Amino acid sequence: MTDDDHQGPVELRQWISQSLGGHWRATDAMDQLSTSNDYLIDGILPRTGASVWFGAGSTGKTQVLIWMATAIAASRSHVPAWLGHAINGTGHVVILSAEDTREQLYMRLRSVLTEMHGLSEDLAREVCSRIHVMPFISMTEEEFDRPNPSLFSSDGAWGPSETMKAIRVFITDWNKVAERPEDRIVGIVMDSATSMAGFDANAADAVTNFFFYVNRLCQALEIFWIIIGHTPKVQKIDPTNPDIDAAARLRGVALWTTAPRTTVEVRQAQGPQSRGGKPAKNKKSAPFEAKPVLDAGLAASADEVVIVRLAKSNFHDSHRGKHFLVRRPGGMFEDVTHRLSTDAVETMGEEPDDEAAEPAVTLEDGTYAMWQLIRAQTDARAGQAVSAHALSKKLEEHIGVIPHLKTIKAIGNTDGMPREGALNWHLERLRDHGLLIKHGRPYKIAQDAETIAASIWSDRPTELNSAV
Repeated sequence: MTDDDHQGPVELRQWISQSLGGHWRATDAMDQLSTSNDYLIDGILPRTGASVWFGAGSTGKTQVLIWMATAIAASRSHVPAWLGHAINGTGHVVILSAEDTREQLYMRLRSVLTEMHGLSEDLAREVCSRIHVMPFISMTEEEFDRPNPSLFSSDGAWGPSETMKAIRVFITDWNKVAERPEDRIVGIVMDSATSMAGFDANAADAVTNFFFYVNRLCQALEIFWIIIGHTPKVQKIDPTNPDIDAAARLRGVALWTTAPRTTVEVRQAQGPQSRGGKPAKNKKSAPFEAKPVLDAGLAASADEVVIVRLAKSNFHDSHRGKHFLVRRPGGMFEDVTHRLSTDAVETMGEEPDDEAAEPAVTLEDGTYAMWQLIRAQTDARAGQAVSAHALSKKLEEHIGVIPHLKTIKAIGNTDGMPREGALNWHLERLRDHGLLIKHGRPYKIAQDAETIAASIWSDRPTELNSAV
């Protein structure tokens, strides 16, 4: 080596000198007995490192990740899993946003905690104390005096901006004084790459430096870092195999999918590809992804169904199946994956059967089943509040115990009125029968509800099923 060869940065000389002493030899690999990777959410979110969650505009990416963040911040006794996957630990999560105001994010947090997680006001407030919201567009110029919240900047070479350095100091200092594991900051949600990265998604040198820095930061601080990405405005999805080129739909150079630990797509489910609400006859059928959800009565249309699926992963044991989410009023989501049969999901490319027989169960059977569910939850106590969203969370655990409960469709409206057969439609039927009253938003059980029910359904058993 010439003298010039020794004029590199000190860090470069150090790792080379370490190699001369055998520091980088892999002898200890034989002591690495584990064959699985470390996940904060099993198969979904690695405990450390960068991940990218992407999708087209208005698919609900931010809402889904706020849902995830609150699940991590909640105690395991109240929220043990997310999308059916166990959560391994509790901790604080930082939400960096340059797209929503503080008020918008707070509204989302409140609704996610009280409606999607179903937590009480006190428990929801406790979870909020472990969520740090940094809404840059709501900060005053005194609070944030930078021209923009870009996390990377170029001064000859792309590197962390003052904002990124400040975030690192904040997390480091916070975790130094954390007394319990659940008091530590365990991750970041960055919304989004477009508004906060500080460089164009196609700038390969900037993207390389960014992910190298973020992944090393995550290793040093023992945190995850989720980046919300986007697809091009005009995206092409192969209707015969919508998952085949998922990673290629992420806007930017290839490093956006190769450098992160995991890359996850959030997209609209593929619905029927021709007029008439179903695939055309005598033609190759496109995967009708929403079909199992619609057939189960969990959504009114394919437009309400959202798919969350891994597009690419550097881990061999990441979960690669689809998660089916259904949009609910107020921007909420419900994970219905566990309510779909494996056979229904595997045959979702088949055409709907025009001649399929109507179920023998009547709408009144569904209304009676709804009343039985209410009795199971409230003992039919007069004046007890009855919430449609709370009942929707209890449907699954009582299916198979209460006859015909599975026929009740998800909450939904058509032209401003409850959709026939939907959970909220059955509640209105119970109000028509006089079993429920409504003053304001929640229903309440009427004074003589049990007597009225015995009169209406005199030919049915009136005792609460002992198995409920």
